[in-house]
Amino acid sequence: MGEGISMRQKRLIAAFATALVAVIGIIVPASAASASSPYDSQTQSTLVSLNNAMQFYALLGDGTYNGVSAAILQSYGYTPGSTTHVEIYVLSNGTQYWAVGQDTHAGTQLLVVSTSGSFLGHTGTGVGPASVQPPSPPSTAGTTIKTTSQMPDISALGAALAAASVTATDVCDTVLVMPGTHAFGSSLSDQYIECISAAQTSGATATTAFQAMLTVGGVAAIAGAAAWIVGDGTQAPAKPSWADGTNTTPPATLPGRPSTLPNYWNTPSVASVIASKNAALTTAQAQVLADTCVGQMAGALKGDPYAQCENTPIFASGRSDVPQASDHDVSAITSYPSWAMLNYLPSASQTGSRSWYAGLPACAGVVSGVTSCDEYPFWASAQGGPNSVPQPSLAVIDSGQNSLQGSKYGGFVSACHLNSGDAFISAPMPSWVSSAIPTLAVCNGH
Repeated sequence: MGEGISMRQKRLIAAFATALVAVIGIIVPASAASASSPYDSQTQSTLVSLNNAMQFYALLGDGTYNGVSAAILQSYGYTPGSTTHVEIYVLSNGTQYWAVGQDTHAGTQLLVVSTSGSFLGHTGTGVGPASVQPPSPPSTAGTTIKTTSQMPDISALGAALAAASVTATDVCDTVLVMPGTHAFGSSLSDQYIECISAAQTSGATATTAFQAMLTVGGVAAIAGAAAWIVGDGTQAPAKPSWADGTNTTPPATLPGRPSTLPNYWNTPSVASVIASKNAALTTAQAQVLADTCVGQMAGALKGDPYAQCENTPIFASGRSDVPQASDHDVSAITSYPSWAMLNYLPSASQTGSRSWYAGLPACAGVVSGVTSCDEYPFWASAQGGPNSVPQPSLAVIDSGQNSLQGSKYGGFVSACHLNSGDAFISAPMPSWVSSAIPTLAVCNGH
């Protein structure tokens, strides 16, 4: 809709919008819900000005909310309160958004506004209280904006789970075992507390649970739940057998990883970021890397897989050059998910004998010059060597591939300037990846 509008015209209309908001207070009405704290009226005003600014941004642009920033919104009349915490989530390729706001003072309400018609139990286009209120206010003020490309598309994911009769409580039972934050002061994670509170509201769905977790930095929990409930995609989504509402012990293995991640994972955006930071990658390589990394890190419960895969160095053992070594690494990480993230350790700093595994049953049958014993995690990592707990996985593989992978790993360490202790993701390519993809060393700006 913004085609043909000059920058001068945009500035004039934006100035008019700001003046209009200042004079009449609101364009999009707030709900009539009474404020529980005098600070809530400031939060309400903040979200009203945000809603107005978002509409003007879309009107004067391409009709979407893509590319919006706090600075741009302020130029369109957004006036955040000095003690108000605001989070904006741009969804559905920029055609919708959700926003939450709450003052940092005690006793304040979490208020919401959205274009989707229903968000956290509040319906309509105005500002209103969320049906699930956090037990404590946010610690800092400010405005943050996240897009669907930085997290799973929870509307699409929720719809897929609803179609398979996966409930909000099923999601929460799965999240119960996952690491999370503890700002609320409970032994239970903030993400679980918000999830189960939402699940107990009338008409709650899996989407409701995801929305609630999103307001407390729940991307990692949402992605973990998706990985475990959906699995490899060969069967209908279902709550894992270990998620019984009482179990708090994370699973000992990785879930099955599908050969093609469903669209709600939004991995093309991750691939785009990885490609922008690593010019030597082809588009196909970046996409394979994004699928492999996000799928693995989500199931391993190692934090936000999107942030991890876009910003952490990645060593991706390949298919065209070292398939046997890659298969061993995939098997090892599946059996012990914490090995998805390693820390570099110079070989000279490793303790114990380099040939510590000689004579062990797992290395029986080695044929000199033909096969050799492969260890994972790598010898030159803090998780490798005979004194690590648990000890590395061992497997007999082609000796040439074993040596080549070691050389590739050394090149990765050098190219990414890793220092002792630096963390990196080990994302070996599973057997379903094209046999044409070689080992990739991705520094992600490190």
